[in-house]
Amino acid sequence: MSLVDPGPRPASVSFAAAMMFLASLGYAVLLVIHIYLIFQPGEAQLLFSTTAPDFYWILMACLDAVLIFGFAWIGLLAMRGDPGAGMTINLLALINLVFSLFNILHGVGWATLVISVLVLIVNNSPSAKAWYRAGAAIGE
Repeated sequence: MSLVDPGPRPASVSFAAAMMFLASLGYAVLLVIHIYLIFQPGEAQLLFSTTAPDFYWILMACLDAVLIFGFAWIGLLAMRGDPGAGMTINLLALINLVFSLFNILHGVGWATLVISVLVLIVNNSPSAKAWYRAGAAIGE
């Protein structure tokens, strides 16, 4: 590994990484909710006005656990300047943008849409791209 200093981290990369950490925190909250619902009777486990089986909540809790780890890891990699993190953040923001359209009539859909667009804008700024390029040069 080279001793080249990439300079101070741009605010755009810090914002994108912070959004990854915020998403990780959101999935942690969902994990607690899904674990709670696993132990509730069927009448309390309503999903679209019908009961959901325990297996659904177990599957969602497992998915939340994976996403907590994944989003936090990508945020850390972005802060370190890993070039793959920049591309992964763009991909995650695009996926979230598309899925936000399914919830556009709810507040969470609009919030996800706005945050995804902001992350795409800042993560594709010249300063963020330079940060990731510098990280690739250091790794060589």
